Amino acid sequence: MAKTRKVTVTVPEDVAATLEQWRAAGRIKSVSEYVASQVQAGMDRATSLRMAETVHGGAAGPKRPPLDAINRGRALQGLPPLTEAEADAISAEAWATAPGHSGAA
Repeated sequence: MAKTRKVTVTVPEDVAATLEQWRAAGRIKSVSEYVASQVQAGMDRATSLRMAETVHGGAAGPKRPPLDAINRGRALQGLPPLTEAEADAISAEAWATAPGHSGAA
């Protein structure tokens, strides 16, 4: 079992109520486990995006893939398309949260 540490997370009342309903109905094992898995999934998505941008940029360094490529991938996942500004913001956030990164994209 992985080492764990307790943290406090505040969510809107309706979110908390839904999570508790899901736990009571057996849809999720525990609220903590579900929240941790969703946070990890977000971290994994940011890591994947950084990897794709590094590969796409080649020797020139990280570069966001073309918007049409991003939106084709999003369509395959059933997600709505992004605008250029939204894609740029997500890219900047992914790089700002990179382990060992100073925060400048």
